Amino acid sequence: MSDKKLLEDKMPMIPTYRVLSRVQIMAETVDYNHRLMNVPSMWKHTKGEGVKVVVLDTGCPVHIDLNPCGNKSFIPNYPNDKNGHSTHVGGIIAAIANNGMGVAGIAPDCEDWYGAVLDGSGSGSIDDIIRGIRWATDEVGAQVINMSLGIPAGIPRIKELEDACNYARSKGVLVVCAAGNEASNVGQPAMYDSVLAIAAVDDEQEHARFSNTGKEVDFAAGGVNVFSTYLNNSYAKLSGTSMSSPALTGIAALIIADEKKDHDKWLTPDETIAKLKKIAFDIGPNGYDEMYGFGIPVFANSDEPVSEQPEQPDEPVPPEEPQSPCKIGLPMVKAFLDAAVKSMDKDDGTGLPEQQRVADAVGSGIRAAAKFAGRIDRQGRGTPV
Repeated sequence: MSDKKLLEDKMPMIPTYRVLSRVQIMAETVDYNHRLMNVPSMWKHTKGEGVKVVVLDTGCPVHIDLNPCGNKSFIPNYPNDKNGHSTHVGGIIAAIANNGMGVAGIAPDCEDWYGAVLDGSGSGSIDDIIRGIRWATDEVGAQVINMSLGIPAGIPRIKELEDACNYARSKGVLVVCAAGNEASNVGQPAMYDSVLAIAAVDDEQEHARFSNTGKEVDFAAGGVNVFSTYLNNSYAKLSGTSMSSPALTGIAALIIADEKKDHDKWLTPDETIAKLKKIAFDIGPNGYDEMYGFGIPVFANSDEPVSEQPEQPDEPVPPEEPQSPCKIGLPMVKAFLDAAVKSMDKDDGTGLPEQQRVADAVGSGIRAAAKFAGRIDRQGRGTPV
């Protein structure tokens, strides 16, 4: 049993963020996650109709480009989002499509519900989150719960919160959470076995410098400079695993809707995860890794439903040719330099100090060089350094 004070006291649940850009109503566009995960291919079959997605966050959005199906507040006198976080998260999943303005969500025809478990400052209690999970499971009948929130690693395991997540999973609800933005270990609730922890990448599939890592990470999605709905009928770019989590939630909603449409059955969480793994594109070291998990789910360019789509193939193997050390070494050095310079130039909204940015730039270069070396190895044309 956890300490009663720990369960009832409010604590910060979303990281501090800054708005990188903000615009008013504009002609309709889509965020880069649509390209990254080939969402248009899946829209040939479904846009998420019938799937109930519950966003447990900073309240119900009031936005011209969102049409919530329902909401409930677990905070007295606080029904609607006054922070902007929930509005941004909701837009990534369910912003209205084909209305000629703003942005389109990944699963725009899903039924999006909102539980206010955090207040306008982004703080909330564990008790309120637990009540939100129970409401989403028992009253809404959700297929997916998105929680772009959490507490950093190091706090003792909170049994009551884990039990609530386990309960939702046992009732057929897929629970998706942000992996966290501390560039450290995955915290709660993302670390639980019954929850999917989603890491962040940028628009070129590079690991976000702020994204937490560890054996708890399951998948990755775009979480750097993500464009979505925001306060006062505006739109903004925000960064964080808070953004990659709803992107994965939207993908899961499409997969679940596709199965319901084609076979008239709701997928279990295990079945949905199996389908996500099937289409995951491996962008890190070969196989599962602690930065990207199983990779980024990417729909095939196919007219077939997900159940009929093939697994993501490995990179094509070109004809073998002799490779000199220079032919291998120089491109690898170039990959290092290109990634390091790009990392230094990029503003991902984290406001990290210069020394940390330099260290991260070197890290990006090393990862790029390692990825290049690994590609050579898989193609049988050299040995990783």
